[in-house]
Amino acid sequence: MKIGKPNVMTHLLMLLIVVAMISFALSACAKDKDESRNIKNSVITFSVSNTFSKAAGDHFIFGAEGSRDDTTIVDWKLNGRKIAGDVSIDDHYVDGGKSNITVKSVSPFFRGSVGFTFSNIGRAPYTVTYTIKTNDIIIDQKTITISSGETYFKSYSL
Repeated sequence: MKIGKPNVMTHLLMLLIVVAMISFALSACAKDKDESRNIKNSVITFSVSNTFSKAAGDHFIFGAEGSRDDTTIVDWKLNGRKIAGDVSIDDHYVDGGKSNITVKSVSPFFRGSVGFTFSNIGRAPYTVTYTIKTNDIIIDQKTITISSGETYFKSYSL
């Protein structure tokens, strides 16, 4: 498999995240009959191995968003630090590896989504481990090893 220039891959990754966010926005237009049963809190934890190298061409994008039934955007905490609105993490934050990154909704929300996109254009494989919980129930838990030339994309509705 032939891989293009890193800037082309970056644009592709950003396009995938935008598509995921648009699909979330469009699905958020429908209103449930009993919204009080759909109040959620989420916690996402993940780690990226120390073989991740932005300089070698590795790419990483993470995003989380949520809104209440009145469409007010929910704030999040990134490792205990409050972030106003949606959370976005990229290559710079995880370069060289990061362990135990925690993203947590500050207040309950009605609709939400989480997305991961990562690729390896470099030579050394790297590993991403993540757990997504909503209302203390594990939605998904994975360990993904990305070898040279591979790309991983996954989005979740919360």
